[in-house]
Amino acid sequence: MSRQLSPLEFSEDFELGDMVWFDGPYGDRLYGEVVRVYNARDDYHVEVDGHRYSVHRSSDNMSRAK
Repeated sequence: MSRQLSPLEFSEDFELGDMVWFDGPYGDRLYGEVVRVYNARDDYHVEVDGHRYSVHRSSDNMSRAK
């Protein structure tokens, strides 16, 4: 069933090429580029220094770099 997204939910979507911060696997904050977006827009692939990470928007504390 479809649902209407609130403006807040929509603004938190990330697109290919966006630069983002996220919590890395060893507790550090990593900075990289979104290189793959899944349809649900909850999971992304982010490339950092040639390495790809599977990043979940909320559990990995993903945020847009300013």
